[in-house]
Amino acid sequence: MGVLAIANPLPIVALGGTLEQVARLASPAPKEAASTAGGNRTIDIDLGAVAAIDTVFLGYVEGGAGASFAITGGAADYTTTAIGTLQPAPSRLAQPRQHFLLVLDEPVEVRFIRIAGLALPAMNIGVLAVGRAIRPKWGHEYGGGRFVVDSGVVTRLSGGGFGTSRAARAGGWQWTLGDLDDAETDALYGLQLDAGETATVLVVEDPDPTAGLNERIHWGLLSRLEPYERQDTTKTKWALRIEDWS
Repeated sequence: MGVLAIANPLPIVALGGTLEQVARLASPAPKEAASTAGGNRTIDIDLGAVAAIDTVFLGYVEGGAGASFAITGGAADYTTTAIGTLQPAPSRLAQPRQHFLLVLDEPVEVRFIRIAGLALPAMNIGVLAVGRAIRPKWGHEYGGGRFVVDSGVVTRLSGGGFGTSRAARAGGWQWTLGDLDDAETDALYGLQLDAGETATVLVVEDPDPTAGLNERIHWGLLSRLEPYERQDTTKTKWALRIEDWS
């Protein structure tokens, strides 16, 4: 089992390339998707300055079965260095939407990033994010788990039944980090100061490309932010929770 990854997406100064409606990927909302008729397409990203990244994410993709994307980048242009390949995350469920994720073992320094797909099928892409993940050495403790948030409304009727107004459901995950060192604690504190409960972050329970990765990826908002707890002079415990976009 790999170590979880928590990434605060970097700001993107400019988006270009040949993907239709690519500007829509500037939004964190998956329903503001970019649609393509397929073929050879590129997404060009300008971070505005050189930054260290180790995580690239295309999320909430519809119709992307069999697709893959080559990622290149550099400090001065889009094709200096081959960074890796984005492929569909394996799923255990019959999902209409799928995530594409790459988490590198070591970060690379880039300003410009190109995500290029060859002979793509017709597809919709809901989310784009790049950043550098926090990956605590000892990962998360046992005891965490996923949950489901239902935005519908239920009213108990006087006759004993229920009146329901169906709406969207979304997943989520809560977990505890139990053996954080001072640097990891500071990094998580900084992420929460920046994102709070109103900016979208990417959390991956385990980024290894094994069965169920699609379900282990969470794109959403941190919620119920809590204080950390000092276990001893060198270890800190911190409980976190994320609610996914639907």
